[in-house]
Amino acid sequence: MFDIEPVSLGVSILLVIGFIAPLYIYKRKQSKKASYQKNLFNETEKTLGLTCDVKDFWRDYYAIGLDSDHKMLVYIKFEQESLPQVFDLRNYDSITQIQRHEEIKTGNIRKEITNFIGLKLNVQNSNQKETILEFYDGDLFSDHQGEGPLAAKWKDLIKQSMQKKGK
Repeated sequence: MFDIEPVSLGVSILLVIGFIAPLYIYKRKQSKKASYQKNLFNETEKTLGLTCDVKDFWRDYYAIGLDSDHKMLVYIKFEQESLPQVFDLRNYDSITQIQRHEEIKTGNIRKEITNFIGLKLNVQNSNQKETILEFYDGDLFSDHQGEGPLAAKWKDLIKQSMQKKGK
């Protein structure tokens, strides 16, 4: 059959392990990070007595959830200090999607690049400051991964919850 030298076999095995090990370590690290983020979100829900009907996690950096029965919105931006923000939608009267663009000119070519995508919750009482929920920051990420449609989806969900009568 095949005659395989033990040294060649050993070197081949080490090369395969050397190639697979970093991928495995990265995958485990990402899984732990995602698990931590979901657990933090679930703990926040449990602590506040909320049950979010809809939740989204994206870019391993953001999470948002809506409890439409209690009209509460949970938003987390995972940074060094990941503090969940909770918003009572009964205190807000409108929501708008915001996008900030920057125009880049190279020679005769002009390109418009989106630097920021977010939602702005406008407060009923004009003395309070409006709230901006970040969905994409061009300083942190170099490309889009569907944040525009995701922000539009959440704008509609939050708007529907604001318009519902109840609690």
